[in-house]
Amino acid sequence: MSFILDALKKAESERHRTSGPVLVDVRIAAPRRRLPAWAWVLGAVLLANLLVLAWLLTRKPAAPVTTAATTATPSVNITPSAPAPAPPQAYAPPPAASPVQPPPAARRVPVDQLPTAKELESAGVSLPPLLMNLHVYDPTPSQRYVLLNGVRLTEGEFTPDGIKVETITERGVVLEARGQRFLLPTGG
Repeated sequence: MSFILDALKKAESERHRTSGPVLVDVRIAAPRRRLPAWAWVLGAVLLANLLVLAWLLTRKPAAPVTTAATTATPSVNITPSAPAPAPPQAYAPPPAASPVQPPPAARRVPVDQLPTAKELESAGVSLPPLLMNLHVYDPTPSQRYVLLNGVRLTEGEFTPDGIKVETITERGVVLEARGQRFLLPTGG
């Protein structure tokens, strides 16, 4: 009987071969046990990004850049009960006192009467280019600063061109160049 069944199955499979493969004839592939190549590449890219992010988060910020106008002050041990010594000043001989000439403090022109930088340039006084990028006025003098030509300056500091920031006011900044005081107003 098994010979007859085998012959019938063989005849049936030959008849179906002309129409397509039969389920008995289809071979099943063994399942893969490895990851595909694209998964390895994706893992490597993610690991590289993680390492770069960790490096960026753990590095120390750069030290602030100091301008050439700042001067080094000597280190002094200060005790809490002693007042802080004044920083060393460059020697300037006192002006010759004469009964006709008033002292320098009396010759100070008020800020409202100072010429502006544009007025000085139109009068023929040559000044280096001055661009006020930022003006910060605060009632506390230590909180005031300006950005002149991209350099952050406080009162008493000098620009790289040698112009002194004398006072920062609500209207602008009072500068001094070669003994001439002038106002660089906000907005121009």
